[in-house]
Amino acid sequence: AARAPHAIGRWLRLGTAGTSVAAVMLLLVADGYYQRAINDSTLTTASRISWLHRSLRLMPLSANAHEALAQQHWDAVLGRVGDRKANLDAMVSAAETAAALDPGSAHRQWILGSSYFLGQTSKRPQWPRVIEHLERAIAYDFHDPTYYQSLADAYLRLGWRGHARATITAALALYPEAEIGRITYGHVIYERLGLREKLDGLRRLLPLTEPPSAE
Repeated sequence: AARAPHAIGRWLRLGTAGTSVAAVMLLLVADGYYQRAINDSTLTTASRISWLHRSLRLMPLSANAHEALAQQHWDAVLGRVGDRKANLDAMVSAAETAAALDPGSAHRQWILGSSYFLGQTSKRPQWPRVIEHLERAIAYDFHDPTYYQSLADAYLRLGWRGHARATITAALALYPEAEIGRITYGHVIYERLGLREKLDGLRRLLPLTEPPSAE
């Protein structure tokens, strides 16, 4: 990979055909950087971020790389790696770019809504954006309980217990207990993908949606 730029330069001097080959080589190099960032278990969060930036310099319109970058900055915030504000800003920026490049992706809408949720402060609330993008995630893919839980969490933070309860109830209604073992997702029994655990997480939120008791 270190010699790739020199090879690309030689192809560029060959004209149009060489340019096409060089473009493909650039994409291959960029994808190699991306794959290392997400698959090399020996890398630190900071190293993953560095490899993703290398990839994006060559492939700036990669929604996958921007999403992965948002996730790494998210991990850096939660793991207290580096400057919190810088990581929050970078997380939101990468999530916004990923969603803009692929606006029909439910997962990227969820990442963006969750980034606004994590990145907001009392001086810079982002609740309208949080709700908007989490609702979009559910609208684009209503099967994933994770999206419902994030939206219910947001409603609870706002004190909208009724909205939270309706969100949780809607998700639980999708998966009757008797059907869980037979539901498939991409030819995989959904229960193996953590469906039961996700539903249990929703059920644990239900008591929080009850109206406060009068004293």
